[in-house]
Formats: sequence, structure tokens, C-alpha cells
Amino acid sequence: MMTRAHAAALAAPLWLCLNFSLVAQEPETQDAHDEMGPLPVTLLPHDELLGSKVVAARHDGAAPDASAAAVASIVDLALDSRTGQALTATLLTADSDARRVVLPWASLRFDAHHKRFELGNDVELDRLPMAEEHDEVDEGDADAATRPGPLRVAELRRWLVRAEDAEVGMPAALVFEPSTGRTAFVAVSAASLSVDGKLVLPWAALRISGTQLSVARPAADLAEAPLLLGKRELQDADFRAEVYAFYGVATPAYERPMSAQPSRR
Repeated sequence: MMTRAHAAALAAPLWLCLNFSLVAQEPETQDAHDEMGPLPVTLLPHDELLGSKVVAARHDGAAPDASAAAVASIVDLALDSRTGQALTATLLTADSDARRVVLPWASLRFDAHHKRFELGNDVELDRLPMAEEHDEVDEGDADAATRPGPLRVAELRRWLVRAEDAEVGMPAALVFEPSTGRTAFVAVSAASLSVDGKLVLPWAALRISGTQLSVARPAADLAEAPLLLGKRELQDADFRAEVYAFYGVATPAYERPMSAQPSRR
């Protein structure tokens, strides 16, 4: 006999829009999680992660309820150039001052059920440092990527992606795993390859050189790579496994079975 948890899982919509608006469904209760096994991987494109609501932690340690008001929103990320890990998040506070403040990514917890982030218990917005002002990224600024410091999402969006022997295209989306803050994939519009979909490159397969992301495969090979066609591919663990295998990279830790979500700090 089908349980309510299984029925809910079968009814949950899983879809991937052309603009890479990705959502993964999470069971509503711990009992459902126990019955259904590991939680599914949640992936968010950069234009969905940026703008995400942030709510304050409750003093009693319980998770904020669904109606909790947002105290801020995420407006920028600083990434480690080697690992693609989010190091810090810039928040825009929701109060009348509308301040831009910075906090470590580890001080945020992703709530997959409500598609929002929660502040750690020890975080006080009023005590966070103000974010530094950044000029708009200049497309002609070839030295931007060689300057010391983490990478900004806005910078990466303007870079070129190269195969071993040719330019491939530009990033259409940076796709994040929000519970860890890892850059999972870079989706690339590759018109030069005359393919119908978008390339989906694991961050681990990419190397940074100047203001370019490069992948150690010839362009002819990339034309045969697994493609995003705008449906459900990235929701499919088998498709993701095919992508990792094609580019010869290890399966990320967040893809492996885990017993619990990261704890709130």
C-alpha cells in the first residue's frame, strides 16, 4: 500500500527550465526521509541563489517557521578560485538602512524545504562588517582575474570558456549546491560547437587562466559531451554521474549518501 510520503514524492514536480531554474524536492518530515533514503541533491543557478531570502535563527534553536520574515537577501558571493567554494556572502539587509554586509558562508544554513537560508545562531546582523564597494566589472579589464582575492560571480559570468584547441563560449549559468556553497557546474552556451543544448562542465574539470575557464578536452570531444536540453537532466543523478565520468572527475562529496543536513552554527 502506498504511503502518504511516497505519494507526495511521486507528485512532487521536478523540472528544469531553459533558464536553469532548478529546484529539488525535500521530504516534508524526518519520517519521510527515513523511508525514502538520502535527501536529493539541490542545485541552484546563480541568478536564483543571488536574491535568496535570509531569515534569522530562533533563540530556542528551532527552525524558523514558514512565515518568518526575511532579514536580508544574498546579493553577491566571493568564491575560492581553485575549489569554487563560496567563502563569503554579501547580504543586503531588509531594514530601512539597506546595508550591504559580509559574513562567512559557513554562517548560513540552507533550508531546502522553503528554498531560503538561515543565519547561524551566533550571527548578529548589526555586528557584521560592511561590504566593500566594487566597481561594475569592466568587460575589457583583462587584469581583473589576476588581482589577489576571491572571485566574484559577476566576474566569472563575463569570462570565456576554452577547449584545448578553440574557444567554446561563455557561461550561461553557474550552478551551486547551496548546502555546501560549492560551485557544482558551469553551464555554457556553446554556439561554436553547433550543438542543440548547453554544455555542463563540472567545476572540478575546469582550470583558470587569466580571464578564461579552460577544460582539457578538444572541441570535437565536447561536441559529444552530455548536454542540457532544458528539461530534467540535472535533477537526474544518473545524468550527473555521466557528466562526471565524461570529464574524468570524482563524484563530489555532496552527491554521496549523508545522514543529516549541515548543522546550524
